[in-house]
Amino acid sequence: MVSTGTLATNPACNPSCGACHYKELTYPEQLDRKQRWAEDRLGRWQSVLQKIVPAPPAERLGYRSKSWMRSCFENDGTVSFGWYRRIQLQGKWTDEFVSWNSCPVQSTPIQIMTDKLRQLLARELPDFSRDSLTGIWLGSPHLVVVARHEHAERLAQVDWNRILVPPFDRVWFHCNPQVEYKIFTKKGAIQPIFGNPAQDTTHPVRAFRQIARSLLAEARARALEFLLTGKPSLVLDLYCGTGDLSLLLPPDVGWLGIERSREMVRYASDLRPSENISQAAFAGTVEQRLQDAKVRDKIVQPYALFINPPRPGLGREVRGQLLAFLKSKTPTTVVYLSCSASSLARDLEAFEHEGYRPTLLQPYDFFPQTEHFETLAVLEKS
Repeated sequence: MVSTGTLATNPACNPSCGACHYKELTYPEQLDRKQRWAEDRLGRWQSVLQKIVPAPPAERLGYRSKSWMRSCFENDGTVSFGWYRRIQLQGKWTDEFVSWNSCPVQSTPIQIMTDKLRQLLARELPDFSRDSLTGIWLGSPHLVVVARHEHAERLAQVDWNRILVPPFDRVWFHCNPQVEYKIFTKKGAIQPIFGNPAQDTTHPVRAFRQIARSLLAEARARALEFLLTGKPSLVLDLYCGTGDLSLLLPPDVGWLGIERSREMVRYASDLRPSENISQAAFAGTVEQRLQDAKVRDKIVQPYALFINPPRPGLGREVRGQLLAFLKSKTPTTVVYLSCSASSLARDLEAFEHEGYRPTLLQPYDFFPQTEHFETLAVLEKS
């Protein structure tokens, strides 16, 4: 159970860290700030805008189950994980390292595992930690060690059974001078180190992962409720990721997803094999695939549309292609899960011009302690 105070008063929180934008606020104050932001961005549709759904008390700290962290080899020979920020020192800009070694927002498995890894690196691989290690990326069940130089063979000799904590059970190596989101690009192989990750069908290492647990399940259940209202025979899932939504569909409802990553598409296509319904995912951008006759022919009516784009929302080209497609094949319902109220407002206006009106805007506090939240939008054709 999280304290009723602020994150800033938590002794495990680094006072120098500003990654959590609302650490000085109590949780009710955080919700109030987010609600006011939602009303500011989405006020045009005030009549259907709901109160933000709070995160469960147990998930307001320790909820971050994925993380990327830069590494720092300290002067005393220890290793720390965290991030670098730009500061001005004596009139010059420089990078300052901010430790996340005891960050209370990270999940318990991540906290335990990174502490063990820090000890092992300082004790057994100090030269590697000082001269090459860039950082780590974690997304259950994967740990990716990132370094500037090739060290796959050396890392394979580590006893990872001493480090890993469930649900993490696979280790990879990525040679890259940057850790952050660069591991999601195609540049540079991610090599298996431990756990036979290349031989199984687990969640792809480069796939996006949502960190919310209870609220994600609640938002998806609500989305499914509206998607199925018109009794569709198919759900078209744009930015489908690994196709998790398809697992929630009734056995007689087909699913078609579009996603950039071929790795995620392969995984999603095999999630729900059946001879009775269609389960297919296509690699490529939404704007490209909506012009592909092979994809368009598989989108049969009646169908419902689910959109879950990245933070920038729908770009100009994809908005144009999508709205043009909807003129030829009108969905029973449109459900849009957005992580930016600003980009959502812009996209809702574009939908309105084509006769779609929002009937529900439901914010969810997926990201306690930060300024971010998600909003579920339901649209119907006027």
